[in-house]
Amino acid sequence: MKDEAGTTPVPPAQFPDFAEDIKLLTAVEKYAAKEKLGELIEVALDVHEGLRTYTKLLLQKFRIEEVRAEATCKSALAFEEAYEAVHKVVRTKENADYDSFCERAAEAAQMAKAVVAPNAINEIADASEKLHVAYKRALTLKYQGLVPLLDRLSTAVSVICTIPEVKSIWRVLEKLVLRPDTGIPWDIVRAQVSCANMRELKTAFDLLMEDPAVQIVQVNDRFANPKGGWADCSVYFCFPNAEFADVIAEVQFCHVNMLLVRQNMGANQAYSEARFFAELVKNQTLEVLRTLPWSRIDAWKERAVMRAKTNADTAGRQRLTRASTWIV
Repeated sequence: MKDEAGTTPVPPAQFPDFAEDIKLLTAVEKYAAKEKLGELIEVALDVHEGLRTYTKLLLQKFRIEEVRAEATCKSALAFEEAYEAVHKVVRTKENADYDSFCERAAEAAQMAKAVVAPNAINEIADASEKLHVAYKRALTLKYQGLVPLLDRLSTAVSVICTIPEVKSIWRVLEKLVLRPDTGIPWDIVRAQVSCANMRELKTAFDLLMEDPAVQIVQVNDRFANPKGGWADCSVYFCFPNAEFADVIAEVQFCHVNMLLVRQNMGANQAYSEARFFAELVKNQTLEVLRTLPWSRIDAWKERAVMRAKTNADTAGRQRLTRASTWIV
């Protein structure tokens, strides 16, 4: 929980005692292929308890100001400036296509709000069974749903589709520790569609929107609302008529020029090192730092809007009550 000098907090992913656990819990597909997924899940439950204990001890050892200092990662903030510079160039050079995409994404996002996302897996009470079902069905979704879907998309449009292995159980455990009330993450199965320009990106996006096999449950357009300088569009969807209908997949539509900063210059690594501490600060103080994961920033803003609406409705009812009293 601290560096070798014992002076600064260390995120669990960099703590030596967790090194073997991380390596093991990343090999989900390897263990699933050997029909040993259940054994891996049992190990994961022990690691989950270890992560919870580590987090509690870290907060006891270090003041929140020290944790905040680690979350305010200078390199991550420097990359934010790089993102903003590239984003400005893309938006300026491709202004008409950029605006056209954002308009289309806004329409899709509005339609998705009427869809109730599947939640059956989160209703499973037993933690071991919940993780086992989530990963087993996620693997089926990946190979029977997502891979064929993106094969169709890449055949129709000249884009690069990247489908990594399913998300490491380690990262899922981190999220469950930091966000205990949110349930299984939506991005256990995910993919990235890299596009050379905004027109190509919109064409690929439209093909996913119009595919009859999928149901869109959320569209997060960061081209319209950049986060930390980064801009892409994440689409969350399920396959409602498949045996894995209760699992949600994520596809990120990215502009290749933005990816130059993220992948080639190491921005993603800098962000990963800061996000754990940013989430701890948020949980302890409600402070929203710039290195907080974008999904949590969005969720915080949505709750703030809802609170404001609730407060306004309450104030309105109070005014009506007072007015009624005066009239009587």
